Amino acid sequence: MQTPSKIDFFVCIALQGPILPGDYSVGDANINVSYPERVDFGFQAPIELPKGCSTLFKVSWTDTDGRTEAHLKSKSFHRNLPIYQALDLISRLFTAFMLEGSGEFGADG
Repeated sequence: MQTPSKIDFFVCIALQGPILPGDYSVGDANINVSYPERVDFGFQAPIELPKGCSTLFKVSWTDTDGRTEAHLKSKSFHRNLPIYQALDLISRLFTAFMLEGSGEFGADG
């Protein structure tokens, strides 16, 4: 039996999110939220990000059945499905924070 792969997606958006930096669990995934000044993708120099308006999400999950790996190796539209999954998880995190901020989510209700 093969050991499951850990999938990591890094998504950086030009938005100062309302989410505190740190680690969050969303479904079976973990999302690390940070507000870096630069990102190093291994190019000649790190990429400088606009100050005060860049949010980096590291979305991680375990590929227990190998499906994500197969999608990433695909030559069809399936190779984009893990990206959509990462974006959906980020969206769910934003939704949770919006609900919490509106008072719709929490111990009161």
